Amino acid sequence: MNFWQNAVVTDAGIALQSRIINGHTLKIVRAVTGAGTVPPVNLRQQTEVTSPKQEIRFLPASVKGEQITIPVVLENTGWNERYELWQVGLYAENPDGGEILYCLAQANEKKIVPAEDESPGFSITWNFHMQNSNEKPFDISIDPAGMATVKQYNIHSEAIEKLNVEVGDLSSLKTAKKDLTGAVNEVKDEISQVNSNLTKYLPASGGRVSGNLYLDQGFNVFSSGNGSGSSGYLLLAEITVSGNYKNSPIKMEICRRGDIFATDVYIQFANDAGTNPNVYSFYYNNHGMKNIDMYLYRNAPSIWYLYVAKSEAYDNIAILDVKKDMAYMTGVQIKYHGSYTGNIPSGSIKATNYGDSGWVDCSMGNGISANSGTYNRPQVRKMGKVVHLRGIVTNSTTWQTHDSFITIPAGYRPSLNEYFVLQGSGSNRYLLTVASGGKCVAQKYSNNATANNTVPAGSWLSVHASWMIE
Repeated sequence: MNFWQNAVVTDAGIALQSRIINGHTLKIVRAVTGAGTVPPVNLRQQTEVTSPKQEIRFLPASVKGEQITIPVVLENTGWNERYELWQVGLYAENPDGGEILYCLAQANEKKIVPAEDESPGFSITWNFHMQNSNEKPFDISIDPAGMATVKQYNIHSEAIEKLNVEVGDLSSLKTAKKDLTGAVNEVKDEISQVNSNLTKYLPASGGRVSGNLYLDQGFNVFSSGNGSGSSGYLLLAEITVSGNYKNSPIKMEICRRGDIFATDVYIQFANDAGTNPNVYSFYYNNHGMKNIDMYLYRNAPSIWYLYVAKSEAYDNIAILDVKKDMAYMTGVQIKYHGSYTGNIPSGSIKATNYGDSGWVDCSMGNGISANSGTYNRPQVRKMGKVVHLRGIVTNSTTWQTHDSFITIPAGYRPSLNEYFVLQGSGSNRYLLTVASGGKCVAQKYSNNATANNTVPAGSWLSVHASWMIE
């Protein structure tokens, strides 16, 4: 696809060309980007780039036959705000003084130029091709060159320069076992290796990479530091759902400054292949680390906002990765925001922590209560596939076997019965059976001399145990 499909020599440039034919020299003095657009039919009448943003620098020009190629490179070094790139214009020296807009290119879609702190080392390179002919003195077109970043280009240039110095003094490479030809060939091999390594960098314009991929600074899908120093929420993503989806989950990997592990977030919509679906599942797995609250809010039909809570300490939250089923989730589009808000909209849906459930109360049977108030009430907590039970209870009735001692809630129960010998009052012990159906049986109360004793009223019994779930 031709990104710069609207490229023209301006009326002022055409007038300058007629003077070039009469003996004047065309001198290109600078290149400027623009953040605005005009109707394509009005491009030739422009005398300035629309909404000028920044000057971009030239690289050395080359001449091949009748074609002159002028490379220009856009860098965001020192640039503290992002903008939409729509135009690139070349200014030429006016023989009568000053300068004129010689040629102007307008894109058919915007290109985002990020600020330096958002994407360090960002750069784009284009080649301006000027062709001389009898019918039209200069014809101009622009094509994007898939270049590595400026940092990578400089690394490559420094390596070549170092090798050129070695070539300049071949006597330093000549030894008793290496003649001049061998030394030259060695340097050629090194130059070839440097050029080969450069081709393995990911092109700035995207594409497929073969061989090793060098990521010396890493990359994020999206990162936001908005709302730094304030507690509240970040609107990280806008999820649009159309009819072309098959309710597969979307997975996002989110991290915060200060946490050692990232958090996996899973979003699944209901109504297979429907429009404007409800949220069916919304989980996150923080691998047992610090909790992070996330919310989904339907902002409009088929459009959901993803909010992530932040405290003053967490002044930067990033989405490291996003995955979805490319075959079944083509109708889901994700747009990144990163804006801060003090509160989330009413009606937002909170994500369930799949990795750490927190403490959940168990129900107690007849005559059973928490020992010494609510502090020791029986509770379970699920961390991944492991469930832990804690608590100390007391009884107000006497019994040898209690068939519904406590009840474990659904989702925390073992697939097969689990058995535990636990501590009772004094030197007594008893057998606790955690059944797959959730009912817990207390029996075989023993003082080490006699088993199956009656449990006296007012006794205390520990309920601490752990088991795996499927």
